[in-house]
Amino acid sequence: MSNQIKNIHDGLFKEALSDPRSAGLFLREHLPHELATLLGPELPEPVPASFVDERLQQHHSDLLFRVCLKDGDDVVSAYVLIEHKSSPDPGARLQLLRYMVRLLTDWSRKGESQLRLPALLPLVAHHGPEGWTYPCDFADLFGKVPGALRPYLPSFRHALVDLARLADTDLSTDVRLRTLLKALKYGQRQDLPERLTVVLADAGQLKDEDLLIVITYIDKGPVSVSRQLIQATLNELVPDRK
Repeated sequence: MSNQIKNIHDGLFKEALSDPRSAGLFLREHLPHELATLLGPELPEPVPASFVDERLQQHHSDLLFRVCLKDGDDVVSAYVLIEHKSSPDPGARLQLLRYMVRLLTDWSRKGESQLRLPALLPLVAHHGPEGWTYPCDFADLFGKVPGALRPYLPSFRHALVDLARLADTDLSTDVRLRTLLKALKYGQRQDLPERLTVVLADAGQLKDEDLLIVITYIDKGPVSVSRQLIQATLNELVPDRK
């Protein structure tokens, strides 16, 4: 996949969660239930998430949010690290580990809370048409090892949101967020032209600027969709919109 196409996918995903209200809804709707119920009423706080490695190459995690978790009477601050993927990536867990170590190292360098590290939840959001095909457990990367050694191996599990395996109605209860996630879900499918009315089904409820974002993504995406078809679909769904 070319960097240009990858950037188009990344751009739409970040746009979908650019508003803290949308990010909070995404987490509540797609985190495992036992985690979603811990989220407090506060909106997620976006946190800059860029790191420079030993070779001075810039790396960016897709999105990082600070959230409040409530467990009984206790309220704790935690981070949700979201990595967006356009196709299954066996190296995603290593990438997440690198980001997690840098986040926690940065925290410790600032002397935050005398080295009491914050909770950190890694999440992969994937929209490839074939679905995610790799385990979510980091320890599985080590393959077959003696059982006595396993407790000493680095280990974590990332949450997974796999859009291809979700029904369209389950993408979100919010029209804008659902439409943007739906565009990602269908954006790499070869039958996208036939699915255009599905992707744009809620066009009449979108603001002009949000509808333009979706149309631009479809127009510049990897699957060829003629502008004539896009216009004809819009004329059918929203005949009063110019």
